[in-house]
Amino acid sequence: MPPWQSILLYLAIVSNSVIVIKSQQQKCLNIEEVYPKKYFIKENVAQSLMINIESSTRMTHLLASHIFYIFAKEVLGYTKLNINIHEDNFQILNVMERLSDYSDIRVAIPPATINLEVWTSPEYDTFEKEFVKEVGSVGPPGRFGWFIPKRYYGPIKKFYEDKYLWNDAIQEVHWSFFLNLRLASQFHLDSKILNSLIWKNQYHMKKVNNTWEPICPNVNCTDNMSMYIPKQCLGQNCAILLAPEFEASGFLINQVDEMGVYVNILWLGKNLKTTLRRLNEYYANLGEQQSYFFFHWYPGDVVTDESKFITVQFKNNEFYNFTNNMVNGYKYEMQRLVKMVWSKMEQGAHPLFLGVRHFKLRQQDYAFLLDLVEQGKYNVSEIACEWMKKNKKIWSRWNSTETAVIYIGGIFPLDDRLPFNGAGIVQSAKKAVNYINKHNLIKGYVLNLMIQNGNCQSDAVMSSFLDYLVVKNYYDNLVGVLGPACSETIEPIAAVSNKYRMITISYAAEGVSFADRNKYPYFFRTIGENQHYKHVYLSLFTEFRWKRVAALTEDGQKYTEYISLMSDDLGKNNISFIANKKFPRGRSTEDMRYYLEDLKAKRARIIIADVVDHDARMVICEAWQLQMTAKEGYVWFLPVWLSPDWYNTTKYNATEQIGCSVDQMIEAANGYFSLTHAYFAPDEDMMQENITVGQWKRNMKSIHRPISDYAGFAYDAVWTYALALTQLLQNDSEDMSVLHSANTSRKLVNYIQDVDFHGVSGHIKFRGGSSRVSTINIIQWYDRAKHVVGSFYPNVSQFRPEIHGGQLSLNGTQIKWFTPDGSIPEDGALPPPVCAVEALARVFDVECQTAIIILNVIIAGILLIGVVCVCFYMKARYDRKVQRTRKFMQSLGIPFDKHSPSDLDKWEMARERIVINRKLGEGAFGMVYGGEVELDSGGWSPVAVKTLKVGSTTEDKLDFLSEAEVMKRFEHKNIVKLIGVCTKDEPVYTVMEYMLYGDLKTYLLARRHLVKSKDIDESEEVSPKRLTNVAMDVARGLSYLAEMKFVHRDIASRNCLVNDKRTVKIGDFGMTRAIFDNDYYKFTRRARLPVRWMAPESLALGVFTPSTDVWSFGVLLYEIITFGNFPFQGKTNPEVLMEVKNGQTLQIPKAAKPQLVGLMSSCWKRESKERPTASQIVEFLANNPRLLTPCLDVPILSVQMGDSDELEMPTKNIKVSPSKSANGSSFQAPATVYGDRTDPDNIPLELCCPKEPLLGQGRGSSSNLLSRLGVGSKRESEEDDEYPEQSISQSQDNTNV
Repeated sequence: MPPWQSILLYLAIVSNSVIVIKSQQQKCLNIEEVYPKKYFIKENVAQSLMINIESSTRMTHLLASHIFYIFAKEVLGYTKLNINIHEDNFQILNVMERLSDYSDIRVAIPPATINLEVWTSPEYDTFEKEFVKEVGSVGPPGRFGWFIPKRYYGPIKKFYEDKYLWNDAIQEVHWSFFLNLRLASQFHLDSKILNSLIWKNQYHMKKVNNTWEPICPNVNCTDNMSMYIPKQCLGQNCAILLAPEFEASGFLINQVDEMGVYVNILWLGKNLKTTLRRLNEYYANLGEQQSYFFFHWYPGDVVTDESKFITVQFKNNEFYNFTNNMVNGYKYEMQRLVKMVWSKMEQGAHPLFLGVRHFKLRQQDYAFLLDLVEQGKYNVSEIACEWMKKNKKIWSRWNSTETAVIYIGGIFPLDDRLPFNGAGIVQSAKKAVNYINKHNLIKGYVLNLMIQNGNCQSDAVMSSFLDYLVVKNYYDNLVGVLGPACSETIEPIAAVSNKYRMITISYAAEGVSFADRNKYPYFFRTIGENQHYKHVYLSLFTEFRWKRVAALTEDGQKYTEYISLMSDDLGKNNISFIANKKFPRGRSTEDMRYYLEDLKAKRARIIIADVVDHDARMVICEAWQLQMTAKEGYVWFLPVWLSPDWYNTTKYNATEQIGCSVDQMIEAANGYFSLTHAYFAPDEDMMQENITVGQWKRNMKSIHRPISDYAGFAYDAVWTYALALTQLLQNDSEDMSVLHSANTSRKLVNYIQDVDFHGVSGHIKFRGGSSRVSTINIIQWYDRAKHVVGSFYPNVSQFRPEIHGGQLSLNGTQIKWFTPDGSIPEDGALPPPVCAVEALARVFDVECQTAIIILNVIIAGILLIGVVCVCFYMKARYDRKVQRTRKFMQSLGIPFDKHSPSDLDKWEMARERIVINRKLGEGAFGMVYGGEVELDSGGWSPVAVKTLKVGSTTEDKLDFLSEAEVMKRFEHKNIVKLIGVCTKDEPVYTVMEYMLYGDLKTYLLARRHLVKSKDIDESEEVSPKRLTNVAMDVARGLSYLAEMKFVHRDIASRNCLVNDKRTVKIGDFGMTRAIFDNDYYKFTRRARLPVRWMAPESLALGVFTPSTDVWSFGVLLYEIITFGNFPFQGKTNPEVLMEVKNGQTLQIPKAAKPQLVGLMSSCWKRESKERPTASQIVEFLANNPRLLTPCLDVPILSVQMGDSDELEMPTKNIKVSPSKSANGSSFQAPATVYGDRTDPDNIPLELCCPKEPLLGQGRGSSSNLLSRLGVGSKRESEEDDEYPEQSISQSQDNTNV
C-alpha cells in the first residue's frame, strides 16, 4: 500500500473519524461515457443527494468499496459518489445507526448510504433497524480466529507426535493445548524479542492528539505495555497472543479469563502486520522449538490464505458466558459479510440499489485482490481498477439499468370533423421524436410521445391532462404537454400547470389571453398569437384607406379577445371601430339577422367575423339575404381555420337549418379575407434536420397525406422540448432526475426562452415571451380555394417579444374585388358635411376645420372671461359670508379668527379612551349616552357623552361646541364639569361628568309622593333642609357664573342636575353668554326661548344680565317647593308673555314661609337693579337652612308635561319704542295686540326683541372654532341674507345625564 493511503488509514484508525476519498481523476474503464448521468433523488428534496459508500480500514472492505465505486460511476453513470473511511470495529449497531435516518429532521441524508461489508453473526436479525435494508452477502463468509503460521508449527507437531496423531493435513489445534503451561510457554515471546521488536519501536502505542498512548487502555492492561496478563500467568512465561485494535478484540480478556488458558494478550493495532513480518524473519533462524500466534479474521490482508495457518478450535458459543455480552454474537462461528443500504435508496436511486444487490465477489476474487495487496506495488484504487478491467463478464451481470425515457404528453384534435387534420399533426410530432431518438440528441434518453384525444373540448382536454399527472411513472419523467389545439381549452390547463410546474407548448392555440408571463409562466406556443394580427389589419386598412371597421364574434370566445384589444391601436391611427358585436352561443338564424341588420344600419362595410364553421354559415347566408356580400361592396374577414367545405349547406343541413343553397353560399363568401401565421417556412429554407423545408414536406407526404397545416408547429414544438432538454443535460444533468422541481422547471423555462433555431414553420425564438413571432400571410378565398395574396413581415425587437410595425407585401394581381366596377370597396363613410362656419372661414380666409378651431378659441375666451367674473363675484360673496360668520360667532361670545386654532384642542381626547355602554336620552343635537372614560391618572370614571348628529350644519356645530367653549372656563362644585371633547371625527362628542340622579325636575317629581308623609322633617329626600340645600347649590352656581361674567339665560329645574351625592349642579350651557364689556348680553337671533322663566326685559328687549338669571332662580324656587309644578300651569305661552309684560308674576303657594315669599318676590322685582344678587341669596339661604318647605297647591298627577315651556322668538322687522331703554324700565304692550289673532301659540313680530342691540354688542373670550368646524368656507346654501333658524332649547333637555 502506498504511503499516502497508509497515512489516511492510520488517521482513521487512531481518531475513529471519517476520511472522504473523493472521485479519482482518471477514468478506469475503456468504455463509452454513460448517459444519462444518474442521481440519487429523495422525495421532497429539491437537490440530488451525495452517495456515501462507507468503508472501514479492513483491506477487503476497502477493495470492495473501490470496486463498486468504479462500477457505479463508470458503468451505471452516477456522478455524486464518495468513499467515506469510518472504522466500525465490527460493531453492527453502529454501522446500522449510520445507515438510518438522523433524528434531526433538517438532515436530508444519513452519514452513510452504502456499506458493502458488515460482519454479522448467523443469528443476528438485520431487519430490526428502521430505514436499513440488507441486500445479500458480498462474498464468502468470514470468521475470527487464533492463527498459528504452519511454517512454525513445531510445538503443535511435537504435541501431536507424542500422541502418534500428527498429519501434515492438520489445520486445527484444540484450545485445551493452552491449558498446559509447558506447552503454552512455547508461544511465549522472550524479553529480547519484546524489547527489540515491540517496546523499542513502540508498536504497542498509538498517537492520539499528538500524545502517545498504549493501544490497550491502562485500565485493562499493564501500564503502558498494551498487554493483558491474567492472574494464572502472573510470574509465568505464558503464551502471548498478538492482537490488532483493542476496539475490535477487547472481548479476548473475558475469553481468556473464562477459559483459564495460559495466554497473555498483546495489542499492536495497525502495527500487527509489520510485527508478524519481522517475527517471521526472526523465527526463521530458531528452528521448530518456538512459535507465535495472533488473533485476526479471514478474509483479510493478514490471513490471505487460510490453508497456510493452523487455527485454534473452541467450543460452541453456548458453552461460554463471555459471548452473552457480545452484541454481534459469537466471534468464532462463520460470519456473514452482508451488504446494507439506506432504505430510501431503493426508490431514489433504483439502478444503484439493484447494482448493490447484484454486487458479489468470489473466493478467487479475494485471492486475486489480496495477492496484489501483498505485492505492495499498487494502491487500493489501482487494484480495484485492475480487477474491473479483467472481470468485465462479472460486473456486466451486476448492471440491470433500463433505458431512461422522457415523455411528452400529446393532446391532439383527432376528430375528423375538426378542421385541424389531427392525424397529420400526430404524424409530424412522431417524425420529430423518431429523428431525435435516432440521432441520440438527448444522450442516454429516449423521447416517448404519448397520444390523447382532446377533440377541442375542455373536459376531454382536462381529462387527458390529469391522466398524465396521475400516473406517477409518466409524471416523474414527463417533461411537458404538447397541445392542445384550441384556445378555448388552454386556460384551465395553463392554470393547473402552475401548480404542477408542467410546461405546456401549444401548436395551434392563438388566443391572446395566455401572453401574461406572470400568470402563465409555463405556457409556450410555436404558433404566433393572434394579437399580432393587429399590425396586419392596421397596414391593410391603411393601404386600402379604410377608416371604419366593425366586428362580429361569439361572446365568451378566448380566441377573439384580441379584437377588443385591437380597437385602441386602430383608434390611435384614426381608424374607428364603429361596432364590436358579440352574439351569445346557441342563437337562432333570426337572431343572427338582427346583428347583421344592425351592422348594415351603421353602414359597416369592413367586417371582421371570427366565428366557427356553424356560425360562419349562418353569417354568410344572412349576408347573402341582406345583400351584404362582396358584390355590394362589403369586405368580410373570416378565420383561416374553417373547414375546407364549411360553406356546403347541403352536407350540414342534416343537423342544422341554413336557408341558403351551396351556390348562394359560394356567391356570398367569394372574396373574403383571412389572416394566418405562415404554416411553413419557404421551401428552399434549411430546417433543423439539415434538409430543406420542401424536402421535409415531401417526406411527410410519404408518411401521411395530406399534411396538416399545423404539422410544422407541432414538429417544431417537439424540437423545442428536445433542445431545452439537451441544454439541461449538458449544463445541469443532475436536474434531469427531478423534472418538476422548482429549480429544474425554472431552468427549463429559461432554456426554452433561449431556444433559437430555424424550423419547419420558420424561425423559432421566443425573446422572453410565450409566443414566437412569424410571418403572417393574407389569404383571399375565391373559386372555392384559398390564395395567398400577401404577407406581413414584422419588425421584431431582438430581446423582447414586441413588434414595431412591419412591411406589408401585397400581390395585387392575386387580389380580386367583386364590386361592379372592380374597384376597392369603400368603408361606408358618408361624404364630408357642409362647413357650418363658412362665413367665419371666409372672414379669416381659412379652411373649415381651422375656422371651427378659431370659433372654439373665441367661445373659450368668452367663457374664460365669464368664469373670471363669476370668481370675483363668488369671492366678494364669500367675504360677506365671512363677515356674517364673524358677527354670528361673536353673538355666541366666541371671537372670530380664522387663522388661529381653537382652545378646545387642549380638551381634545382620544376617542379610544371613551367606552359608551348605554343610551340615556336624546337632546336637541343628537343622542346622549352613558359610559366611562379612561383618566390620565389611571382608572375609569363614569361620564355622560353628548353627540352631534352626523352631517349637521356648521351653525349646529358652532352651537353644539359653544357649550363646551363656555364650560371649559368653569371649575366649581355646583357647575357640571367638562371632561373633554372629541371633534376630529364624526360624530362630535362632548364628554362631561355623569350625574346619577339626572335633572332636578325629574328628581323632584319622583319624590313628590313622599310629601304626604307625616314625618316630612325626618324624610331626608323631602325635608326643608334638603330642599333649602338644593336651592343653595343652584344659588352658589349662579354666584360663580356672575363672578365669571356669564349669564346662563335658562335657569330651570330641567337644567339643574343631581349627582350621586345629591349635590345639585347647573348644566346645559347652550344658551350661556359672556357679558364682559357691558354687563349684559343682547340677543339678536331667531330662536326658541323659555318664556315662563324669563324676566320681562329679556322678553321685551332680548337683554340678559345676572339679574335675569335671578328672576329665573325665583321661578326655580317655585319648582322646588311645588316638587316640579309647571310654572303658569294651564296658560299658553302668549298668555304668559302678556302677563309677565303686564307686571304679573307667579302665584306663590300659600303654605310658603314668609321669608321665602319675600325672597321670591324680591327675585321678581320689575326693576332689575332691585333684585338681590346670587351671592346675597346664598348668604340668605345659609342663614335660613330650613327655609323651603313642600307646598303642593295642585293634585299630584296634575303636573303639566310637554314642550310648552318654550316659545319661538323671531327678531326681524321689530319696532321698539324709543322712549324705553334697557335699564330695567317697564315695557307695556298694546292691549289690542292679540285682538285679531287666531293662533295663540305664536307671538306677533311687534312684541319681539329689536333687531339691533341698544347698548352695543357683548364681547366673549372664547377662542375661535373655525379651524375645527370649517366656518369661513363657502356655505352650501345660497341664502346669505340671514342666518338659519337656530334651536338652542334643551341641549341636554330632560335627559338623565
